[in-house]
Amino acid sequence: MISLENVNFSFPDHENCEVLADIKFAVKQGETLVILGESGSGKTTILKIILGLLKPTSGKVFVDNQEITQLKEHELMKVRRKIGMVFQEGALFDSMTVGENVAFSLREQSAMSEPEVETRVHQVLSFVDMEESIDKVPDELSGGMRRRVAIARALASCDPKMMLYDEPTTGLDPITADTICDLIVKLRDTQEVSSVIVTHLLRDAFKVGNRFIVLHEGRILFEGTERELRSSTNPYIQKFVA
Repeated sequence: MISLENVNFSFPDHENCEVLADIKFAVKQGETLVILGESGSGKTTILKIILGLLKPTSGKVFVDNQEITQLKEHELMKVRRKIGMVFQEGALFDSMTVGENVAFSLREQSAMSEPEVETRVHQVLSFVDMEESIDKVPDELSGGMRRRVAIARALASCDPKMMLYDEPTTGLDPITADTICDLIVKLRDTQEVSSVIVTHLLRDAFKVGNRFIVLHEGRILFEGTERELRSSTNPYIQKFVA
């Protein structure tokens, strides 16, 4: 579903400062890959490259078996419609209700009729258990509720088989974080959604992940299962998981 082959990335005005170096991994259908690492390790940059928001300095990126690094913007838009993206703070429109937020891309980018849009909005809000909040605005919602609405919006816009999450549980209390983790697992188990999750929170990572990558200074230091991660003899990883 998603794969990166020997991806390197440096910002154009900092060519001697590699953000990512020789990144290689693949995510299968129905798999959840968690990318772990400290701030500044390049985790979010990987998500932006998968979405085509950044072009790698070298290497190849495949989304749904299509190589995307040389695509034009209008072609990338078609690729992005296959991927649901959940940003760290939800990125909801403050002036819109929950229902309007979820419906926004459907009304702007799809050929759905208004009754079809409303049906779809209710479906995805029901999936994330937020249907009763359809008329509320973001300021009336808790942090966890905003994240659930953001997931509903991603599901509504493209019915994705691929989801990207940028720190989905950061800033949430443990009980609310568990709710988001349960929702991510529900998507995987009921709809075979493939996910890439960026986080630095091990507790939540182990709740949702099938496989794990640890980034350190822009390089993959580890790739494997939870058991392999916990039993690693690498000093940095031992300190990271302690």
